[in-house]
Amino acid sequence: MGSRQVFSLLVLFVTLSFALGSVDAKIVFSARDDYKLNQLYTKILDAFREECPEIEVVYEPLSGLWYEQFMIRLMGGTAPDVMASPVPEYRGFILDGIVAPLDDYAFDLSAHVPLAVNDISYQGKLYGIGFYVIPRAWVFNADLFQEAAVPYPDLDFSWDDIVSHGTKLTIDRTGDGVPDVWAVNNYGIAT
Repeated sequence: MGSRQVFSLLVLFVTLSFALGSVDAKIVFSARDDYKLNQLYTKILDAFREECPEIEVVYEPLSGLWYEQFMIRLMGGTAPDVMASPVPEYRGFILDGIVAPLDDYAFDLSAHVPLAVNDISYQGKLYGIGFYVIPRAWVFNADLFQEAAVPYPDLDFSWDDIVSHGTKLTIDRTGDGVPDVWAVNNYGIAT
């Protein structure tokens, strides 16, 4: 791994501007190339540039295999200063020592959703600041549960319950040996 550590998310621009003072500086920001997020990043970067015109921010979106591109840049010593990354990949960056903790910077996290802060913390240290949260929820089809005579999920529902219920909720309606109804999909319990 390269020795350069990467700071995460756009909120750091403001902190970096205070750390850099009146010195002209350049910050390289990278993120997965995504049309909707690029629109958001552009708005945030425009606001930052207006607030801190003495700091040049270069946005370098990573398209296609963005993770691989980032790792190649990291190993080549050209990693960005600031990186927006999905949490699952970011946890790996933390464990591999790629990102630096942010505890030396003063952030008011009172307006942030605690789950978002916890997602980017490890062993009591803050490693990033999320700027949006995707709600996590399980949605289930009550009719499917009733048809299979399976009790509805409750607050104590565990992964073991998902597995045991899942075997009863995965159904081959046509008898061809291939399930037509799946108990769980990428969006939660089958709807």
